[in-house]
Amino acid sequence: MIDRKLIVISTTYKSVHQRRHTESRTVSLSTHKELNANDFFSNTDLLLKIFDYLLWDDDDELINSDNAIACKHALAQAAVTCKTLDRLWCSLDTLFPLLKLLPSFIQCKGTYVLRGPTDWSRFDFYANRVKNFSYIRDPDHLDIALHVYFRIAQLLPSPILLPSLQYIRCPSISSNDFLISGICLSLSPSLVAVEIREITSVEDKLCGTFLYTLLNDGAELVKIILRGEGLGKESMALIPRFEKLRVLELGGMGDSLSLPWLERVGALSALTDLDLDFIDSPILPLAKTVGFKHLRSLSISASLPFILSFVVNISTDQLDTFVCLSPPEPGFDMKLLFEDVVSRWPSSLRCFGLRLTPEDTEAEEKLPLDTLKPLFPLHNLRMLSLRGYLMDISDDLMEEWAKTWQT
Repeated sequence: MIDRKLIVISTTYKSVHQRRHTESRTVSLSTHKELNANDFFSNTDLLLKIFDYLLWDDDDELINSDNAIACKHALAQAAVTCKTLDRLWCSLDTLFPLLKLLPSFIQCKGTYVLRGPTDWSRFDFYANRVKNFSYIRDPDHLDIALHVYFRIAQLLPSPILLPSLQYIRCPSISSNDFLISGICLSLSPSLVAVEIREITSVEDKLCGTFLYTLLNDGAELVKIILRGEGLGKESMALIPRFEKLRVLELGGMGDSLSLPWLERVGALSALTDLDLDFIDSPILPLAKTVGFKHLRSLSISASLPFILSFVVNISTDQLDTFVCLSPPEPGFDMKLLFEDVVSRWPSSLRCFGLRLTPEDTEAEEKLPLDTLKPLFPLHNLRMLSLRGYLMDISDDLMEEWAKTWQT
């Protein structure tokens, strides 16, 4: 949903060029009589003024003139001091741009190595600007010797490589063709979000050490995404200790889940977004409330009876999004789940999703048309997603849905 008060200005070079010398139109900024609105520019006027300084004439001779070249050099020198350039360092998926700032980072027979005295001043200056980092394998054309990362850990004058880092993402921590333990170079108490995928039991100790170090260093994580399999209970037990956690997404960890752990997560007062996979979990269908008082978004993968028990045993009264993923469940009355969801959140629910898993299953699960009728009272519903189920949808049914959810 886009706030209608938000104004988005979109223009092209041509439209700006045509209005370059036109008179600016003024917009009333206040109803106060003592304030003359004509003394002020609108947002559009200000942008056009800025574009005036960026436009160039179409004449090639003017573009290549000595004056134009001198202006470009002056602009480049000024740009180096501009805070806007910090955005160029905001997100990195390799340390190579930073390493290139080190005089001792040289190429030897096609491989980059670290040799000689190291001046860290420029490195530290720009490393402080990195906010998001994706730890992935370097591309094939970029050959950095593994010892470089060990030497950095030894020589770095500060114990923190990226002191302003907020988001660390590792899409494949199980890769065996690069130094996966190098992710520890990104440890920083400034981190607020951690995303690690394709975890196996081999990397369990590394993930646990990573989370424990962040906890011990005082990092206040608000977002944790862990996907894969094999994460042990000791590592899982660290998650509820991040008391300011707002977003938690766990996939493939069903066999490590327990009811006491679930209750500890449910007690987190800041948690608003939850995505949990209970497939292969030893937890039986819930018989008591497990918390989650302030939850607004829930995505749950489990059997339908377990999902039904979860819906009726969480405390939130303001759920906005509900998505459930489940394997085929012959004989289960889906209307029971729909009715309970609607009775719990009749006015707050805006997104509803139902998905058959796994996605490549050959099983055919038919969804009777009257199953959706319990959803009709949800007048604030904005998104309905049904995937993997067979339905006989007619034009009359589509018309009925359109009349039910007109907005």
